[in-house]
Amino acid sequence: MRFFILFLIISALSVESRAQVPVAQFSASLPAVGNTISVCQGEEVIFFNNSNSLSANATFLWNFGIGGNPSSSTQVSNVSVVFNQLGAFTVSLQVNNNNGQPVSIASLQVNVITLPSGNMTLGAQGNGFSTSTFNGVTVFKNCASFDSTLFTFNLTSSSNAQQHINWGDGQVSSLLGATSVQHLFGIGQYTVTYSLTSPNGCQRVYSFIVFNGSSPVITVSGSGQNTCVPFPYPIDIIANDVPISYYVSYSDDTPPLNFTTDDDTTLSHVFNTSSCGEEYYYSSLLPPIPNAYSATIVAQNLCSANGFPTVITIGPITISQGVEPLIDMDPVSPVCLTETVTFSNASISGLNITSEGCDSSYSFYWQMQETAGFVLSSGDLGNDNGFGGNNFDPTQWQNGSDEIAFDFQTAGIYHLKLFVGSPCGLDSVIKTFEIKPLSSVTVNMLEQTICSGDTIAPIIFTSVVPDYNIYWEVSSVQDVEGIPNNQ
Repeated sequence: MRFFILFLIISALSVESRAQVPVAQFSASLPAVGNTISVCQGEEVIFFNNSNSLSANATFLWNFGIGGNPSSSTQVSNVSVVFNQLGAFTVSLQVNNNNGQPVSIASLQVNVITLPSGNMTLGAQGNGFSTSTFNGVTVFKNCASFDSTLFTFNLTSSSNAQQHINWGDGQVSSLLGATSVQHLFGIGQYTVTYSLTSPNGCQRVYSFIVFNGSSPVITVSGSGQNTCVPFPYPIDIIANDVPISYYVSYSDDTPPLNFTTDDDTTLSHVFNTSSCGEEYYYSSLLPPIPNAYSATIVAQNLCSANGFPTVITIGPITISQGVEPLIDMDPVSPVCLTETVTFSNASISGLNITSEGCDSSYSFYWQMQETAGFVLSSGDLGNDNGFGGNNFDPTQWQNGSDEIAFDFQTAGIYHLKLFVGSPCGLDSVIKTFEIKPLSSVTVNMLEQTICSGDTIAPIIFTSVVPDYNIYWEVSSVQDVEGIPNNQ
């Protein structure tokens, strides 16, 4: 009997699951009045699926009518739709549980309302005032201005539409039914918005650009300078206090600069490689200048003559590269007092740009910081011949030998310097090393007489110079046991 009752319950539940009927429901991001929502033309509406009694296999079909974009969707929820066409449309959601039960459909009316319309135009043309377009945006400009200027605009708008103008300089105007308006603009470029709001709440916004100024007039300095890696190369740009958009590129393949300013500016570019092997093309009719970089400055604003930019090329820019001083030492530190120590000039040559081409030559000399305890056994240290410091001129130096050697009579820490000089200036490196003193060993209990089978007393080895390692060995190990490890 218990088994029979359980079977009936399971069977009832199974039938109930197969009989599940969906209930379609949805809402919109705009409030509905009497199952109708009002939408401004071009406005986005988001629809939310609130259906219930859904099976795991439920599917959904939205229909937004010919006025909706998209016109239909199978997305579950949060469907974004834009209504661009005026009129009344029906939005519906069909839900299918795909279990043999009827589909469920819910619907909502959408009333698409027209937007207010209007326009803003320049009230006066000529005497520097004109209208153009830039990237699809209407531009009102006065290209003969060097001070604040009063602009006059004509306005049109739909009946009873509220007019709101943001002048882009922190000031706004709110109007109703106005057909003209004036505004004083300082030198500069401004984004102006003209907004119209109808009594039904729909709004349309128009954007314009106002430019008050003149075409770019720039002066550039920095041409023909020599410098070295990695010192910055400055370019000074003097302008005429109007907004100018700049595009600055360098021939060393670094990313170009793009910026807009109405101020004078200084650009500081760091060349990270020598200009050796580069070419500066300054005319299509003449051969290039070898071993030189260049910079190109393109300046433009909304008043540029016939829309053409001002282009200035700077060059030749010759960039040399200094020497990287390096010292090799053989043998490496620490070194015993009796050993001869050899030092080699392992410097990496730079690149000097001259009228003769690329040159990797440089001058160098050695200097031991300590004044005693050693002798120079081979080679020449060289010297600067008094042409260092404020009198720096490496062409007057006496070069040292590429390889020098020292013998040391006194142990200690020593410092060897290598100075290198080139058109890029003075540089140096220091090699610090240690000369170890010779040592001897004292032995205690080295000679002992013992009987066969006895253990000897400890033999103690002591280095005269502390902290040296001592190595010893037993010359004959026959019949000797228990020899400790060599210490």
